[in-house]
Amino acid sequence: MSAPSTAVHAPTTPTPPSPPPRLSLPLPARLIFSTLLTFPPSFLLGLHQGYTTHSLRFRAENAHRLPPPGSPQAQWYLYHKSRTYAGFLGGIKEGVRNGFRVSFWVGVFLGAEEVVDRGRAGTAGGIDAGGTVVASLATAGAFCLYNGFNYSTTVRTAKKGLLFGLLYGVAQDLIRAAKGDGTAGWMRFAGRMAGWPVSRREEDKRGGG
Repeated sequence: MSAPSTAVHAPTTPTPPSPPPRLSLPLPARLIFSTLLTFPPSFLLGLHQGYTTHSLRFRAENAHRLPPPGSPQAQWYLYHKSRTYAGFLGGIKEGVRNGFRVSFWVGVFLGAEEVVDRGRAGTAGGIDAGGTVVASLATAGAFCLYNGFNYSTTVRTAKKGLLFGLLYGVAQDLIRAAKGDGTAGWMRFAGRMAGWPVSRREEDKRGGG
């Protein structure tokens, strides 16, 4: 007759709840959507800057090729054609480089925001503008560190990151509240201070908890 089993099962650690996706979109969808939004204008900006820079560089490096006054029109045509080609070629390269650079840092920001949201899921703060501000400041700090900015430039970049994170985070909170996906903690606090009635359902709905 076999002895009864005395194996003791270790208690399982409950899995922390996943935060609701911001803007009702999971992180991969937000990354794709942000790339589609940020790459075209970044490319056009880089194209304009690159075209201007390379056109001026071509003019400086090929000053000896500038046709003298009274030259035939064909010489002027070839000169301007070469200058335009050099400008557009450099502009396209700079545009693609700038588009990927901006898209990369936007992706870093969204990833940092997701990490902060998962860390705050189920807490009293939940998912709100605070996480966006933290992610924005972290991304600004990483950007300054990567580019080796001095102190004044770093402070100016951090201020811009703080302003962007605050505005973008508040906009997300307002969109979530308008869609009925819950209100952020600061919105509930403001409502209580203003004496607005808050339903029990909204009290239980803590942004990410």
